Amino acid sequence: MYGYQPQPRSITRPLPPIVGGAFALVFPQNLNGSDTIAPYSVIEFANPHTNGLPLWGASGGGVTVVRKIKVTSPSQTGYYAQFWWSQGDGAFNGSNGYWGMHPYPATTPTNSATTHIWESAIAAQDYIDFAGSSPPSQANAISVAYGTTFKQIMIVTRADANTKTLTFYPDASNTASPNFVQVTVIVNNYGESAPPSPKVTIGDSPWFALFQHEQYGGVLDAIKIITPALSLADATSEANDFSRMVTSGGQSGIWWGKNGFNSVNDLTCSYGTGRSFTRNDASNVITTTARL
Repeated sequence: MYGYQPQPRSITRPLPPIVGGAFALVFPQNLNGSDTIAPYSVIEFANPHTNGLPLWGASGGGVTVVRKIKVTSPSQTGYYAQFWWSQGDGAFNGSNGYWGMHPYPATTPTNSATTHIWESAIAAQDYIDFAGSSPPSQANAISVAYGTTFKQIMIVTRADANTKTLTFYPDASNTASPNFVQVTVIVNNYGESAPPSPKVTIGDSPWFALFQHEQYGGVLDAIKIITPALSLADATSEANDFSRMVTSGGQSGIWWGKNGFNSVNDLTCSYGTGRSFTRNDASNVITTTARL
């Protein structure tokens, strides 16, 4: 029979929502600004560079981290360390490639500081404003609001072997200048080789025994680690909805993430990658709380 025949339509079906865990993780605070003997309580992923997440992302294409967190109130003394891709053998060498984002002490001496500003850390420096000033200049620093829930974005890019940029948005709802921390480091071959025993570490600094604990001091409700780097618009979309992978780049690039936790040992990716962090918390200091 001739004439018009209806043609089948291709229907793109959204991914099903991710069932979230019932709890958020609570990480301990520092005992004091110079303590080195408290329990080391982190979640970590060893050798990410051989499992899909090199320092500068898959094929050098960058990394995006979005997370939902709260810094515990009242504030703690000294340094925080909330996320590192870094050397993980307990030593620290600033010339080895690493990056992270955390609260940074706002007063000196830093080990006794109880007020903090947001920072990005790379290449043995701490950067605290949109101009990438280091040593720290607080003219445009972003103060940490204790007890406040934030969705945050970190975008890591590699232009070439010598040039890397970190852009950290402490509040994903307010990304206009000067409400971010951005730094471009130009160092020959910086981070082009993996550091010793690399790890992604959430909760403290692996080198605490050499300096002092820099504990998380807060709550982690949800997180996505994606490679390659997303646009700010896509990263914001991912940060605003942890129930699913929102964008095509997020769907294809998710490396590991959690939409809540069912227990302190529930560390397998919520988004289907099969990857799982491990808990280095022999004293069972990490706990759970109601979701943010």
